[in-house]
Amino acid sequence: MGDAFDGFENMHPKHAVGGGLRVLFPQLDRLVFRGDIGFPLGAGARIPGVAPAAFYIAFEQAFGMPSLASIGLPSGP
Repeated sequence: MGDAFDGFENMHPKHAVGGGLRVLFPQLDRLVFRGDIGFPLGAGARIPGVAPAAFYIAFEQAFGMPSLASIGLPSGP
């Protein structure tokens, strides 16, 4: 559920359902191929002239992965 709004009094959450696929490539240092798809639900979910689903494809992690150097741990002996 979510919405983009300007002030909480203008919030009108929308519902959706979806799924995703993740493929990890450990040879490429934790790089992930991501594919997500979502379908809006409820009254007013379909907008004329707009696709009935949204998708996102990327070759990255959804959230940043800290390295040892970025969190201040020693990196070697």
